[in-house]
Amino acid sequence: MAVNHWRSVPPAHRRWVVLNAVIGAAVSNLLINAAIAWVSSIGHPHIPLWSVPLQGGPNLLTDTFGTFFLLPFTTCIVVTLAVRQVRGRGLLGDLEQHQQGRTWLSTLPTPLLRRAATLGLWVLVPLGPLAAAILAIGFGGGASRSDFILYKTVLGLVLGFVVTPLIALAAMGDAATQTGPTAEPAQAPS
Repeated sequence: MAVNHWRSVPPAHRRWVVLNAVIGAAVSNLLINAAIAWVSSIGHPHIPLWSVPLQGGPNLLTDTFGTFFLLPFTTCIVVTLAVRQVRGRGLLGDLEQHQQGRTWLSTLPTPLLRRAATLGLWVLVPLGPLAAAILAIGFGGGASRSDFILYKTVLGLVLGFVVTPLIALAAMGDAATQTGPTAEPAQAPS
């Protein structure tokens, strides 16, 4: 996000983003990704680069691809619903006018599940091949269980740090406060 754009965001919105989409998300992503890695790797002292998903146990590639898609997808749903709740209580104003003409924030689909899937694909498609190449070069022989847990934890933490504030700002720019996961914004009277 451009520094000038961040500076133009009202202080109440910046505070919410820092407290909830940076600090809160960091704690959540740290705990959730560490727990997922720990549970999924129980009984597997070595995690291969690749194995048949669900049959061969955890592996670095499918776990990375899954994180690239599912972290933005679930974060989009959770953060957008949280922003809608806060806006519905009148604690944050609408950033719709603020974001008009702004790069990708204003181009995201409005229905929440479509937005979540779009964000997941926007992360997976460019980063998936790059991650596959890096993992093949650096971890072609796989990783120990402890290295896998550390890798997944750091990956979730860094990815969450990048996408969560952007997701929050996009949600703050929605046209109307919405309550359900697939709710459409209210249309302005003609």
